[in-house]
Order: sequence, then structure tokens, then C-alpha cells
Amino acid sequence: MAGFRKAERKKTKLRLGLVGPAGSGKTYSALLVAFGLGDKIALIDTENGSGNMYSHLGEYDIWNIDAPYTVQKYLDAIAMAERAGYDVLIIDSLSHAWAGEGGLLDQQGKIADSSKNSYTAWRTVTPLHYKLIEAMLTSKCHIIATMRAKTEYSQEKDERGKTVIKKLGLAPVQREGMDYEFSLVFDLDANHNAMASKDRTSIFDGQIIKLLPQTGVVLKEWLESGADTPEPEPEPEPKPQPAPKPAQAPAPQPEPAREKAPEPKPAAPKPESTLNKENITEQKDNLILRKKQIYQTYTEMLESLEAAKETILVITEGRGSKDWTLNDMMNLEADIKKRAIQAMNEPESARDLDPDIDLAAAKGIGPDPVEPSAPKPPTEFEKLWLEVQIAFGPEGLGYTKAERDVWITKHCQVANLKALKKEHLKRILAAARGMIADRDAMELGLKEAI
Repeated sequence: MAGFRKAERKKTKLRLGLVGPAGSGKTYSALLVAFGLGDKIALIDTENGSGNMYSHLGEYDIWNIDAPYTVQKYLDAIAMAERAGYDVLIIDSLSHAWAGEGGLLDQQGKIADSSKNSYTAWRTVTPLHYKLIEAMLTSKCHIIATMRAKTEYSQEKDERGKTVIKKLGLAPVQREGMDYEFSLVFDLDANHNAMASKDRTSIFDGQIIKLLPQTGVVLKEWLESGADTPEPEPEPEPKPQPAPKPAQAPAPQPEPAREKAPEPKPAAPKPESTLNKENITEQKDNLILRKKQIYQTYTEMLESLEAAKETILVITEGRGSKDWTLNDMMNLEADIKKRAIQAMNEPESARDLDPDIDLAAAKGIGPDPVEPSAPKPPTEFEKLWLEVQIAFGPEGLGYTKAERDVWITKHCQVANLKALKKEHLKRILAAARGMIADRDAMELGLKEAI
């Protein structure tokens, strides 16, 4: 009989729900988060092929579902994604399985009309709903499900006893309680801002953010920081027992002297598992490396370790690196981005044009100083890189440096920025301009609708 055991968070897969009205960027945001979560991405498209509109963001595969939107079609697509070995599966949208043509509500209505019994109809439809939930929860893929939003109201009595209608906010177009099945739920507004209405990770609690590839990277680190789940050991097969011999009358024997029963030997101590310790050590090493990079970047920017320490203490409100929170690190990286943008205004700063330039050489530091010469005009590569920085910066898409670098390396399928070529930069620039055009068109459509 199993008893209590010590609570321990295990490695797990993401179950993310995105809820928002039309134009809030559900599909767009789902893809950006997916690019930070894994390399092989699949998208179940029930929105009349709208999933193909974002192919400029990166590589992903599409599985189209047309009406009738039966649960079995969703189950087949989820099973196929698992067999194909996809890292992330986006279900866009889950609302059609409930409220679409041929969905569960439609099926319930037709059964109720034919049988004249609403209870019997729900008894038939509800097991299908739970089958879909079970398939999502047990999938080997990270699951991101988008859901349309509806305005939710309630009837209440006012102070005079009159019944009034009160607006509660937005609710997903799905069966009531669906948000309980997800570990993280983001509500998206018309300006593409995301706020967590449910967050078991506690990473985004109370924050209003834009969903980006870096969001997926942060979630992946949290999901993989738990302990490994040990595989169950197979039970030994029972040994065949010999057939019992026919009973014989025993000969009378003198009763033997009773011997003292041997004391039970103490059980050998079980070897202590090191899985959890290794994971914790790896997580700490990643945090230490990230903190070292922050210190190193500030030291290079401010040209003094003391100045770097003072600046960091101001931003973290006096906390040492051992006590930094996730918000501290995000604030520090945001400040680094701001300083880097300010440095872009210096036309003679070569480091803003070439990501691979030697900082020491750029500052004229070295054993063999040379006479200053007239500044060389920037190369075509340097011009393209500057345009890429502007496109991804605050004047364009608003990415941080880390988010930009993650997107570029994944989009171009290169190990790091040093492997980039002019052809890569031209392709990146075209994709960034397309993303900006899509965003501007979406915002313009929202303004005209309002």
C-alpha cells in the first residue's frame, strides 16, 4: 500500500492556454512562445488556413481540420504529432471542438432534439470532452491551445433588490472549467498584452508582458529544472509452484526442542539517488553563468568593475547576486539593452555595426597601437546588421538583445551570430519588416473596428 512521500517537482511538459478576442494575436503569440520551447513545431489549424500567414516567423508544420470539428479529428492530430516526434503542438483553436460546427455543443443539441432528453445527450457528449482533455494532458509534446474569448455576465441583486446584469470579464469559448486543465493561462488584450490569469510557475504572476520566444526559453528552463521521473521497474514474474503431493498420515514424532527465531537482519540502506542533485547543480550553473555575463557586460560598458557593482546594486535595490530574483535579472538585462541602444547613436562605435568585432581593438587597446586613420565607410554587412538592430529594437519589434539573438539563430539555423552571412541578414531583415507590417496592419484594423 502506497503511503505519503516527500513532495518533489518533476520535469514536465507545458500545458499553456491563450485566451483572447479576435485580433489579440493568439496564433502569433503561440508561435513565438513555441520557437523558444523547441525546434520541431506543429500547428493544428481550424481557422481556415490562417496558420499559414506567419510562415515568415520560422519553420513549422500545419495540420488542417475542417468542419465538422469532431473530437476524433483532434485526437487523430494529437496522436500523429506524437508519433512524428514534434516538440511543441499548437492547437489553434480549441474553441471549435466545443462551439464549432459538429463540435460538442452541436452534437449535444442534435441528440437532445432527436431524443427529447437533454440529460441523455450530455451523457453521450461528456465522455468525448474528457477524452480530448486526457489526450492533451498525457501528450509527450508541449501543448499550447488558443481559445476565443467571450464576455461573461452574471445576474445579481442590487441594494434595492432589483436584478441587474454585471459584466465579469472575458471567459474562454470552451466548456466551463477548461482553464483548470492548464498549468498556465494568459489572457490577451487588443494591444497584444498578456496577463496570467492562472500561473502554477509563479514566474509571470501580476505581470503584463508581450509573449516572445524568450518567454518560451524561460518556461523551458523552469519545466526542465525538476527531477527526472524514474521509470517503473517491471514486476518479477511469479515462479511456478510444484504440484502438491498427496497428503500422508505423518508418523508420530517426538516434539523437537523449539529453537530461538533468528533476529531479522537490518535492511541494507538504499543508494541515494543523484538525479535531483545533478539537476539542481545544472540549474545553479546556468544561473551563475547568466549572472557572470551580466557583470561582464556592465564592466565592459562602464569600463570599471566598481562602477558596474554600484549600478547593479541600484537596480537590484541593494541585493547581492545570490539574492537576485528573476525580476532583478530581467531588469538588469533591460538596462543593458537601453545602454546598448544609447551607444548606437555614436557613429564611430564599430561594435554597433559588427557583432564579431574585437572590443579591445575597437577601443585602440593592445600591445601594438597604430596611428589613427580616417574612419572607413561601413561595409555592406555592417549596414545590414545596423538595419537588423533597428528593426528588432524599440523603434521596430521591441525585442531585447537576448530575444533577438534567439530568434535570429533559430530562424537562420546557425549555432551563433558569428556564423551569419550577408544572405542571412537580408533574409532576417525581410522577415522583420514583414512582422512589423503584420503588426501595424493588425493594429490599424483594430483602430478602424473601434
